[in-house]
Amino acid sequence: MSDRLKDFGKSVDIELPEDLDGVIYRAIERGKLDMRRKKSRVRAFKGAMCAVFLLAAVFAAGVNTVPAFAEAMEGIQGLAGIVRVLQFDRDRAAGGELTDGQDIGAVDWEKGGEEESILVSLLAEGSPAGLPGSFEVLKEQYPGRLVLKLHGVRGISADITAPENSEYVEDIYRLVTLDDSSQRLVVSFKKAVDYQVAEVEDPAGILLTIKPAAAESLPELFSLRTPSLEFGEQVGVWEEVLTWEYGGKDVRQLKDSQGTFFVEEGLYESEGEALDRLGELQEMGLDFPLMVEKVDGLYSREYMGQ
Repeated sequence: MSDRLKDFGKSVDIELPEDLDGVIYRAIERGKLDMRRKKSRVRAFKGAMCAVFLLAAVFAAGVNTVPAFAEAMEGIQGLAGIVRVLQFDRDRAAGGELTDGQDIGAVDWEKGGEEESILVSLLAEGSPAGLPGSFEVLKEQYPGRLVLKLHGVRGISADITAPENSEYVEDIYRLVTLDDSSQRLVVSFKKAVDYQVAEVEDPAGILLTIKPAAAESLPELFSLRTPSLEFGEQVGVWEEVLTWEYGGKDVRQLKDSQGTFFVEEGLYESEGEALDRLGELQEMGLDFPLMVEKVDGLYSREYMGQ
């Protein structure tokens, strides 16, 4: 967190990767995915873009300049632009404008009284951008977190780490994203919180303000998920295979209590339902391991090896 708020054989002289089989497998899977994605995305492109613009229009219609936010912004040096608060619809909000070539320049955390704030600052060609690019924010549970999907953002120069003294924020981290024109960030929480998300202009940023909320009682569910792995391409491949090859509707990527990553195919109300889905996937040809994890509303997920 910044101070601003922090390697053919020996006969040829070529060094082969130790995990050659894995490299080949991932390349094949990426090739299959690319073919499927090209077909699917050509059909879906116009609809998806219309959806993004529609979401932005709907949310922008309910967005207003909020005096309380403007007052809170006064303490953030160099931030004097318009603040618009996004309105959530079915746990999803959208903002920003269609652009490309931005970079996440900083992710800064700050505490002020009972509230905490996180500012994601955006750069364009090395300088502060004027407007945020198109982005979406998703509210999730099991565990409680916010996922920021930033479109047109091709790099992350920020040092992204969890705040050391936060009462509410468990972690801030990026997800493996196999798309060179977007990035995803996650803010996970230690407890129940309320939050608002604002779009900031001149300079461009996304501002989260967080405050305490009453604890929720959530039912026990069963997660169908992969083993945990270190952050890397394989996690992203699993996520896309489950989404594009096997039609998973609620596939997502998560970080566990040991700092490794896994992919969740979905959450189910019973262990039997999760096992039935596993059987369906195996009949369809799934060739990597999935397992069932019992989860509750706690604000962390467990490491599970193969």
